[in-house]
Amino acid sequence: MTKIPVALATILCVLVAVVERTLCFNFETRLPVIKEGPENSYFGFSVAEHILTKTKPTTPFAESLLIVGAPIYQTNIDAIKPGGVFTCPFTSNYSDCTVLELDENGNTESDIKDNQWLGVAVVSQGPGGPVAACAHRHIYQPASVDEIQGLGKCYFMSADLQKDVFIRDGYQPCLSQTRPNNYDGILYKYCQAGTDVDVTRLKYTDSTSVSEYIMGVPGSDNWLGGIALANVPDSIRSINLITPLDFENNKVGFNSYLGFSVASAKLMDGNVQTYIAGAPRSESMGAVLTLKSEAGQSPSPIYRIDAEKPSSSFGYDVAAADVNGDGYDDLIVGAPQYFRRDPTNYQGGEGGRVYIYLNEAHDGTFENVEPIKLTGKIDSLFGQVVTNIGDINLDGFEDIAIGAPYENNGEGAVYIYLGHGQDGIRQPAAQKITPSDLPNGINGYPFPNTSFGYSISGGVDLDGNGFPEVAIGAYEVQQIAVLRGRPVINIEAQLTLSVTELDPNTTNCEYSGKDSLCFTVQLCMSYYCLAPAFNDPITINFDIEAEGVRRSKVLNSRVVFEESGIYSLTKQTLVITNDDEACTPEYNVILKAGFTDIFRPIPINLTYYIPEVEAVMPQPGDPLPSMTPFPILQENTQTIMLEEVIFSKECAKDDGLCITDLDVRASVDLEGTPPILKVGEQQEISMSAHIANREEDAYNAKLVVTYPAYLGFISLSSASQAFTADCNPEPFEEGANETSIICELGNPYSEGSVDSFVVLYDASSVPPDAEVFNITLVASSTNDADSNPGNNQYIITIEVESITDILISGKGPEQLYFSGQVIGESAMNYFEDIGLAVNQRWTIFNEGPGAVNTARVTIDFPYEVANGKWLLYMTEMPFVEDNKGSCNVTPAVYVNELGLKPKNGGGAYNPVAPGTGGTTQSRKRREAEAEAVTSTRELTAGKDITLDCKTGTAQCLTIICDLDPLTKETDMNEVNIVVRSRLWNSTFLEDYINARKVKIITEGYVEIESAPYITQTREDNDKFRLSLTITPDIKTLPPSKPLQWWIIALAVIGGIILLILLILLLWKCGFFERKTGYKYATVTQQQASGKAKTEKTAYYDDMYY
Repeated sequence: MTKIPVALATILCVLVAVVERTLCFNFETRLPVIKEGPENSYFGFSVAEHILTKTKPTTPFAESLLIVGAPIYQTNIDAIKPGGVFTCPFTSNYSDCTVLELDENGNTESDIKDNQWLGVAVVSQGPGGPVAACAHRHIYQPASVDEIQGLGKCYFMSADLQKDVFIRDGYQPCLSQTRPNNYDGILYKYCQAGTDVDVTRLKYTDSTSVSEYIMGVPGSDNWLGGIALANVPDSIRSINLITPLDFENNKVGFNSYLGFSVASAKLMDGNVQTYIAGAPRSESMGAVLTLKSEAGQSPSPIYRIDAEKPSSSFGYDVAAADVNGDGYDDLIVGAPQYFRRDPTNYQGGEGGRVYIYLNEAHDGTFENVEPIKLTGKIDSLFGQVVTNIGDINLDGFEDIAIGAPYENNGEGAVYIYLGHGQDGIRQPAAQKITPSDLPNGINGYPFPNTSFGYSISGGVDLDGNGFPEVAIGAYEVQQIAVLRGRPVINIEAQLTLSVTELDPNTTNCEYSGKDSLCFTVQLCMSYYCLAPAFNDPITINFDIEAEGVRRSKVLNSRVVFEESGIYSLTKQTLVITNDDEACTPEYNVILKAGFTDIFRPIPINLTYYIPEVEAVMPQPGDPLPSMTPFPILQENTQTIMLEEVIFSKECAKDDGLCITDLDVRASVDLEGTPPILKVGEQQEISMSAHIANREEDAYNAKLVVTYPAYLGFISLSSASQAFTADCNPEPFEEGANETSIICELGNPYSEGSVDSFVVLYDASSVPPDAEVFNITLVASSTNDADSNPGNNQYIITIEVESITDILISGKGPEQLYFSGQVIGESAMNYFEDIGLAVNQRWTIFNEGPGAVNTARVTIDFPYEVANGKWLLYMTEMPFVEDNKGSCNVTPAVYVNELGLKPKNGGGAYNPVAPGTGGTTQSRKRREAEAEAVTSTRELTAGKDITLDCKTGTAQCLTIICDLDPLTKETDMNEVNIVVRSRLWNSTFLEDYINARKVKIITEGYVEIESAPYITQTREDNDKFRLSLTITPDIKTLPPSKPLQWWIIALAVIGGIILLILLILLLWKCGFFERKTGYKYATVTQQQASGKAKTEKTAYYDDMYY
């Protein structure tokens, strides 16, 4: 359904006169020209301002158009969402846009127009200039080759939007490069020509120059990319690309997308065409190339600029604008994906950045040029669009617009920045435009309320008032908004006083029947506008006020205006005309009777502004309103003027000047150089101050003593009866860092005056970490000068030292006994199964007198023996009593690792969850418990054993407790830390049952953190070793059990068998043979029976004799 908004409430752009900059300069957001396109067409994806002729039309707005791309528009040709280009007249109607018949035929065998995105980019050279529109996804399918080629296509049109007669079916710059006889043809088959398009800028064309279309071809050569050029209007130059395979001299590599953005630019003199091309994916960083083309040659690179940060899409969009007015274009580069994390920023960081490189060399290079950096809000895509919008205020410097289409959760915003001769760009932005600045539509929602700023066009004066408009696209809601330029007025103002000096001892007028002293004030103004079309009278509102400084100090004004009876004339008006001066009447200023301040001049302030006129949105079909009623002051106009009247004085009669010399000195009653305040010992500070005037009278002389707010003022006194100064301490302000005593010395404070006084301060609240503070005394007057200004100020620097003594001690059971039976971990369910309770209480005490803001206690707690067995089992996380601090254990897995609980009920500290490191240690401990304990018992039998982490006989957990401040006051000078654990009974039954006693050492120490200003009187009490003695309970040890009979029987039988085996072994070895001194010989004798008999015969062996 078509939306038809009605006349609506307007959003006023109030000009606050006291502010130099205004957020409404100079596009009128109350009277937008809104155009709407077909739904689901992406109408507004691209936009260009255009005028059909170069001459001003006789009928206003008759030839002014908006050319709008709708790249997924469904036309009536035979193709799926081929896209379209619309022309929209500059009228108040919302839905009067018509589609251009650029593509009259549907798909053919060679031309595939489905989803070709016609309208992805549109461009106009300006009034009477050529126009181009592109479809970068157009597909060409050669008849002889079974493949498709994403070449892209662009349509060129004359100023009257008639298609170029030479290429009525569109121009495909990559087509000639993909033909079969071209060896490199494959490199250009996906060049996607027309991803961006531009045309030579109108201001740089003349009768002898040739305009050119510049097309980006980012897909050529494996997405290395390039640019293509075509002449305007009657011939097409053959494809001119960067030589794709030559990477030297500032070239880019594959997947750089060079040509994703393009722009025409004047970067140097001579008959040289220069261009800018973005490569947002170059080396994953992004880059921008400047290029040139001479005498019809292919463009060649001049210089390459690389991104400062990866993945920022540096070069996503580029533009050229002469922001500093030197006649050469400067380079504008968008990097919408830039991100910088900033924890101090409430949004978490910055998002999107725009770089402005000033063209200092005028040769296309930007060597050593430090860019101006403009940064947007996070997730805004600030810099996705950068556009030259012309000179919107006619000051001679071109201005730029930056789109942030997703700022404020996708609502979008456009920022207007003005060029500047010295700085290049004025900061901050002169105007920020958001959808909420526009009037509401008939549905109650603002006009374009999402993706606002996705496309921007500017620099064309569509309404003929001499100031260009800006067109802003919001493709997600199929709308564009054109904001019209308001006339920019330059004011010349003069505030004239009848006198510049008054004699306070005379009178020159009569007021209320009394002789008085008077003078007059008159304002004269005129204006000029650089746009010839504007020559209307302007109403100026102004205020004239006197004595602003005195009134800001709650002092009475010395003067009144006769016309108002008070110190000001407000809401006055003056109608001025172009170049003709208009003046107000002379206003009488009267000095009140009895004024005494004759040294301070009387200031007269003028503040002026142009009042806002209500703007009413026209009904659709009504004529567009003129911008004449809505002038605006030139940016940076000084709308405040000041003139002064002074008094003639006696001291100035000789040379016209009153020169004084106020001399200040001071000291404090503290020892040391510089003096040292010992917090806790010294409760008061006495400061002696001395002031003298060594030359001419000092008018409105005063002495200001400034000191830290934590010093309490007690009293101010002087021993001299001649001391007449009026001294008063300023009222204390909550949260203030400093406070002051102001002494009015006199008016005048006579030459030769000398005074002294003493200020007593309460120093009991000086923080111990103050380190150093100053008491500053400054003498001043309203005289013309001081002959020795160096002695007008005296600073006393006082160092702070905190004296204190912080100590630590520990208490716990001194001796415990172990007994009972060995119980394994798996059999334990309660803390009482482990053993006796071992509860420690550590006390940290500040003996003062100084305070300690940050103290840390570290306790080395022995939780296991060196062999890995439990020693003291920590049942819960240690804690500081009364919540005066917090504790942590490292590693925390050992705090109630088994997840046990007290037998009498109640909660238990939950152990660290599995997977945090406890499993490995538990397995290690179980393995240690499974080992034989005989060696340990033997080693410890009858001995005194000490288990101490420092000697390696035990292993410790580290308990760290950070304490709240410790002061000397009762209840604030002491904290207690509680550590609860259980003695692991089984370890002592297994390993230390034969030991005489076992001593367990726990060590704790306290340290003062980040406080070099604190001095401790003692440091030997910062550590404490807590000892616990463990001995076996002999009476309750389990009795030894008698051996079973079958064990004894088996032992006896085994012994007998072993003895028999030993005897047999010895016998076999000849152990039982008798040794003699004889040897034996074998003799065989024949017997009578005829049988032979063998016998052994002994013989004497003399070896033994």
